[in-house]
Amino acid sequence: MPSHSRAVQITLPEAETLADLYGIEYDLDTAIELCHKALRLSKEAPGDYQLVEAVITAAVVRYFRCHSTGVRLGIQSSDLEQLSEEDRSTHNYLKDLRDQFVVHSVNSFENSYVTTTATVKDGELLPVSSLNPGNHRMVLSSSTARMLLDVARKVRTINEAKVAEEKERLLRIVQARPLEEIHGGDLYTPEPMLVTQVGKSRRTKSRSNNRRRHDGPDGPRPDLKR
Repeated sequence: MPSHSRAVQITLPEAETLADLYGIEYDLDTAIELCHKALRLSKEAPGDYQLVEAVITAAVVRYFRCHSTGVRLGIQSSDLEQLSEEDRSTHNYLKDLRDQFVVHSVNSFENSYVTTTATVKDGELLPVSSLNPGNHRMVLSSSTARMLLDVARKVRTINEAKVAEEKERLLRIVQARPLEEIHGGDLYTPEPMLVTQVGKSRRTKSRSNNRRRHDGPDGPRPDLKR
């Protein structure tokens, strides 16, 4: 009798942590690929600063989604302790870059000011007749992409180890369940993505509490930014 196979979703609460780690893996892979794209664009279209900066900005946002503490499990401070001191310093710099420059206009990497035209005619100082904008800002370039690419690859390696550990743990749990329960499952069916849901959480608080945390007994390290 021929055999057949099909994918079914594991809906056990214990599967939530691995699902979160898979989500982190996706975001890290996206950030890494965006860094590669930015580096290629900086060579192929060196004059298109806005496009290069836009891709780097997207990479920065994607990378730090992995460290946020929303409804999804994030990379923990204890995980970042596996990085070298130099890599942690790079991570913290990029975190400040995101918080104080990319997402919010806070630091001195940009400044806007007002100018006017001071005209002298035949030795006479003429009245001011107009005002104009002035802007000075740092442009994110290939150097930022290289920094982010290097640290994102290392964080991905850390996450890979967590995925492998969690897969082993969850597989034991799944294998202990009745075969009829697993075979009776269905493939994940996504809910419609409605504009009315944009501000709502996809998880309830009680479900999110099923996640396993990996911080130490004293909580996150204060010197590592997430």
